[in-house]
Amino acid sequence: MLKPKIFVISKRKIYNVEYISFDNKSYGVIEEDGLCEEYNFDDVFLMANTGFKDKNGKYMFEKDIVEYRNSFFKEAIRGVVNSDKKIVSNNVIINLEEYEGNGLEVIGNIYENKELLKC
Repeated sequence: MLKPKIFVISKRKIYNVEYISFDNKSYGVIEEDGLCEEYNFDDVFLMANTGFKDKNGKYMFEKDIVEYRNSFFKEAIRGVVNSDKKIVSNNVIINLEEYEGNGLEVIGNIYENKELLKC
């Protein structure tokens, strides 16, 4: 199973999910101090792992900001990975399945790096 990430609203930080407790309606993460902490479903935003990797071998998650470069476009295209496993930018939709690792690079996410989407 591909592990998701969560953005913890109160901490404004992203964590890798270690486990999911449906009984407690919470996600378990490992904090920087090595201790396990649980966060309620309502206190986080889930970032599902798409199963696809960028050109550096890094997994792409929903809500990641991805940059696409190739010789066809004059400038790089930036967009956000959505739940349909596509990157949506102004007038362009890129299917991750077709372009996995080919010119795609994760450069941030909408929670921690929203400024990367500004033109």
